[in-house]
Amino acid sequence: EAERLNRFVANLLNMTKLESGALRFEGVPFGMAEVVGRVVQRVQRRAGARELVVSMLPDDLAAQGDPILTEQALANVVENAVRFAPNGGRIEISGRSEAGRIVLEITDEGPGVPEADLEKIFEKFYRSPATSTNQQGTGLGLSITRGLVEAMGGEVFARARGDGRPGLAVSVILPGAAA
Repeated sequence: EAERLNRFVANLLNMTKLESGALRFEGVPFGMAEVVGRVVQRVQRRAGARELVVSMLPDDLAAQGDPILTEQALANVVENAVRFAPNGGRIEISGRSEAGRIVLEITDEGPGVPEADLEKIFEKFYRSPATSTNQQGTGLGLSITRGLVEAMGGEVFARARGDGRPGLAVSVILPGAAA
């Protein structure tokens, strides 16, 4: 409970900073594999019987931005995947370089989100009626993820899984670090 409360307060503070324009950072090159590794380590205990699978191609992907803010943004997405994926389910985190950008995709085996709600799930305090039954949460995590990622010059969006199975795929796209 203390960890959950700490995450909630951190999310509220970051949302306030984002909205007031007080969130400032120096963009630096950083390794995505290390950030993803920290996110997995942070979320692993809450994952229970869910399998977290990481595949980074190549494993030396470098983004330009703030590694701490990126970690928080990704953790919000992965924690949502853990929350909605069934026990025994699989959550995949994949990364690749594409046209000078780093594309991370977090895919789960949860119930998914109706097409009409895919853009709304990134709004503050929005919780899809189709998925919010008996689930803890404030509806801030994905909103903060979008704000943090956009502040670093990236973008984030959600879609249904592309393989016909139930679940959600969230893509986080960040500027790649100059070689």
